[in-house]
Amino acid sequence: MKNSIPKNEVRAALAEYIKARSDTDRLPPLRTISQELGTSIYLIRKHLDAMQREGILQAKNRVGMFLTASQVQRPTIGIITNPSDSDPYIDSPNIYTGMIYELSCNYLVRAIHFKKLDELPQLVKSLGLAGLAWVEPVSEIFPQLKQLCEKHGIPLVLCGQNLFIKHSIKRFSNAISLDWERLARLRADYFAAYGKRHIVYYAIHDTPSVPIFRQELAKHGIELPDECIIPKAELLETQLKKLQKSYPIDGLLIDGASGFYETLFAYMHSHPDFRPLLSIECHPLVLYLMRQYPEINIDFQFETWQDFYFRLGKDAAKMLENAMDGTWRQTAEKHCPIIIDKHFIQWQKSNKRGKEQ
Repeated sequence: MKNSIPKNEVRAALAEYIKARSDTDRLPPLRTISQELGTSIYLIRKHLDAMQREGILQAKNRVGMFLTASQVQRPTIGIITNPSDSDPYIDSPNIYTGMIYELSCNYLVRAIHFKKLDELPQLVKSLGLAGLAWVEPVSEIFPQLKQLCEKHGIPLVLCGQNLFIKHSIKRFSNAISLDWERLARLRADYFAAYGKRHIVYYAIHDTPSVPIFRQELAKHGIELPDECIIPKAELLETQLKKLQKSYPIDGLLIDGASGFYETLFAYMHSHPDFRPLLSIECHPLVLYLMRQYPEINIDFQFETWQDFYFRLGKDAAKMLENAMDGTWRQTAEKHCPIIIDKHFIQWQKSNKRGKEQ
């Protein structure tokens, strides 16, 4: 029997053992594998069962454990779930889905959860991970994890909504996130395209786009006074009634949060004369409310956030693949939802031609 290997290295040793048996698709008995690897039958069975659940192996009754070359040759990718939570979960399911869609053809994908950051190197080694992706990284852990991955040569890609606001992201950093500056610019352009000048911004109080949106409106000569920013749903009715007495509201930006939607639709239903141009995301709850209030029509100017974050996840997966192929550090990427409003698109083209002339 070979020298005994540490428990946390059994998975990696077993993976190499399987890859070395490219001449057959059937594994030897558990006892044989245990003797050749120098570890207990219990640990071998535990990891083989996990590989079976992941689709690497297939058990046939009274025959044995089988594998296929295409399954064995696929490296494993780890997607980190929120390490600060005792119950692992994915913060952004659409980003996660996009990653899985892109990676699953060539890789096995596993959700990785650790309680202490020091556990990660051994976890990566024991699972034989070829790379890591982190969806919506936690601010407190991000710097240490980045240093740890660089020290151990583990390709890491970050993906989320607010990375460039919450973290100090350098130019070459393997990170993909929402471009808040461009989004604020597009939202301001949207109101300018329809000639709207009296805007109300209905948003959670700490959204990073408030100062940026205000700056972009100013470029069109549109002011956004403090009283026109409504931070809480319960303030909506009172503040709108007060504003309407002296401020002819013709545009309203809703920066997504449930509670805002319901309050706004109820207010518009009870005030049929109040129909400003709405910049609002295409969200399942919004679509539901539109069915409940058929007199309120919304022409969405952007693709759905679900579609956007799905694409974001796919692009993050491609960046991770490039990192594993040798392009260790890549330029950070900022992405924005696609415009679908035809009038807005035409206005943008005309406005661009006007500037060029």
